[in-house]
Amino acid sequence: MRIFAAVFLCLLLGGCGYGAGSTQVAPGSQVGGVGNIQYDHKQLNANTHMLTVHVAPGILETEGSMSQRMIAFTNEYAAKACQKGFNFIADPNPDLRVNALTQRDKIYTFRCA
Repeated sequence: MRIFAAVFLCLLLGGCGYGAGSTQVAPGSQVGGVGNIQYDHKQLNANTHMLTVHVAPGILETEGSMSQRMIAFTNEYAAKACQKGFNFIADPNPDLRVNALTQRDKIYTFRCA
C-alpha cells in the first residue's frame, strides 16, 4: 500500500505546472467549438504595448478567416487599452492579400495617443 501511495504522490507532483504561463484565452473567441485566440500582453512603457496573438483554427476554418479574427481581436484589444486612440508602430496588415502561409502567431506593437 505504501508503494502505491508513493507512486501516486510522485505522479501527482510530477503533473503540476510550476511555471504558470501568462498567455490568456480571449473570451468568446471560439470558432466551431475548437478554435480560439490566445494572447499575451506586455506594457513596454507608459504608452507602448506589445501584444502576442495566437489564433487556433476552428473546424474547416480558412486561413483568411483566422487572419481576419487575429486582426479584429488586436484592434479591439488596443481600443480597450487606449481609450483616447492608438496607432500601430508597424502596420499589422500592410496588404490584405492572404496566402497559404498565414502566420498563426503574430506580435503587434501599438502606442496609445
